[in-house]
Amino acid sequence: MRQQSDWRAHHGNALARRNSGRANVRLILLGSVVGLSLICAWVYVSKFKPSPVIRPDSADVIVDRKMQVTVSAVKDIPIDSKITADAVEERDIPASNAPVGAVDSVSAVVGHIARTKIDAGMIITEHDLRKKGREMLKHFRE
Repeated sequence: MRQQSDWRAHHGNALARRNSGRANVRLILLGSVVGLSLICAWVYVSKFKPSPVIRPDSADVIVDRKMQVTVSAVKDIPIDSKITADAVEERDIPASNAPVGAVDSVSAVVGHIARTKIDAGMIITEHDLRKKGREMLKHFRE
C-alpha cells in the first residue's frame, strides 16, 4: 500500500504542476484577448469623435454668401401641362444648394411643357421641362 500512495503522491504532484501550467497559459491568453479588445475599442471610439461645434458668430467661420437665382413652382404643375407665368417665381438661394441644371429665369420656363410632376416649392431644372418645337425636332435628328 505504501508503494501505491507514494506513486500517487509523486504522479499526482506532476499532474497538478502540469495543469497549473495550462491554467497560467489560459490566463495569459485570456488577458491578451481582453487587452487587444480594449485597445481596438479605444482606437475605434477615438477615430469617430464628434467634430467640434462651430458657431456662426465665430471669426474663423467662412460663410459662402454667393447666391444664385432659381425658378421654383408656386403651385403644383401636373405632368404634360403647359407652364404659365403665375405658376412659377424667381427665388435667390445659396449657390451651394442649387441643383445641377437649375433654370435661372421665369421667361426660360414659361410656355414649356412639364416632363414630370412639379410640386409647389420645387426648384425647376432643365430635366423637368420638355423641349419646345424646333429644339425637340433637333434633338430627334441627332
